[in-house]
Amino acid sequence: MTVSHILVPYDGSEPSDRAFDEALKIAKKYDSKLLTLTCFHGIVIYPFGFKDYSLNEKELPDKFQKLKEKAFAENVSYVHHSIQSPAIVSTIQSFALENNVDMIIMGSQNRQGLNKELNGDISDEVNRHAHCIVKVVK
Repeated sequence: MTVSHILVPYDGSEPSDRAFDEALKIAKKYDSKLLTLTCFHGIVIYPFGFKDYSLNEKELPDKFQKLKEKAFAENVSYVHHSIQSPAIVSTIQSFALENNVDMIIMGSQNRQGLNKELNGDISDEVNRHAHCIVKVVK
């Protein structure tokens, strides 16, 4: 298996931190480039109301610096990208195609039941429509 570019959709949450750590291990093993993508998207409309998915933009620069330091310590090539987009899944998919991504590793909030039905699961949607391997870390 050849993996030259790994993408981690990153929102600053614990699941995305775990996904980054997993991606870092794989990137080191295969001498891959590691990319993170953050979609700033604000409020998403669902059939039964609104769900605020806005990120705390003040905390993220510190988190990005920590990711950069982790990658540097492992001698892994790392670049972060931020995109303003309300369409998270299609943005991840487009970005992956445009950047020749071989693998997407992402965290999951592990939603269940009605919460999953009402709020959706981004990792499920990315996995369902991706052009490459998707690993979901819980």
